[in-house]
Amino acid sequence: MGILKQFKNIFSHQEGCVNKLPLPPQKILVNRAPRVSILPLHNISFHLRDTDYQVTLGNISSSGVGFLKDSQNKWPKIGSKLRGIFPFAEKELPITMEVVHGSSSIIGCRFDPSISGFMRSLVLRKFDLELTALRLKKISGQFLKKTASGTPHWLHGTDDCELYFIEEKGIISSFKLSFHDYIIEGGDLIPCTFSRIIDNHLYGVDSVKLKESNLVMAVPKIPLDVKNTTLKFLANIQNIAESHRVQLTERIRRI
Repeated sequence: MGILKQFKNIFSHQEGCVNKLPLPPQKILVNRAPRVSILPLHNISFHLRDTDYQVTLGNISSSGVGFLKDSQNKWPKIGSKLRGIFPFAEKELPITMEVVHGSSSIIGCRFDPSISGFMRSLVLRKFDLELTALRLKKISGQFLKKTASGTPHWLHGTDDCELYFIEEKGIISSFKLSFHDYIIEGGDLIPCTFSRIIDNHLYGVDSVKLKESNLVMAVPKIPLDVKNTTLKFLANIQNIAESHRVQLTERIRRI
């Protein structure tokens, strides 16, 4: 038998074996709505019906919520219905949801379809800032200008929202955070400063709003509500090392 014919027989045999092997089970991936991390600053809770306690929220999205699992509370099984009250957006909203996921730390629930449309619009409106933070994209380091002071990182999003910082061996030496017309910047050797972008037409400079021509007004002290807003924004930025998030959070708290 010729060499070519022997190879042909071998490959034909292998193909037959491969075709007879059972296919591995296919995992269906379901797109999940972006989840906003809930902080004590949000002041949102959930009261379970027919109980005298409230449970702590870990995250919320337009399709459901995640509750922090407390060993003191006995949670129902997956598929069970939960009914309760959300003191939410200055109103008490009766909510029905289904338990769809459980882990050692969190219980995932999906809003009842009858209210999912309402909750989606409410979440999108209430958590616009946090959802903006979730949409920040990390720019590859190969496109960033190298610096002598360390490694640059840049996360950019819509509406001129961005975070830029330089770190050396995990320690952030300087940063600049911009969102919703606020600018906060500082570093190890630079005191943190807070500024606001002012529309020029308010001062009669130009009726057309151009980023390059906007006025930046320095503010001596960051207002408490803006500081809290900044902390919420930082908590929901993805694609950032947790150690970097902790450093930025501590610096904002000290302003």
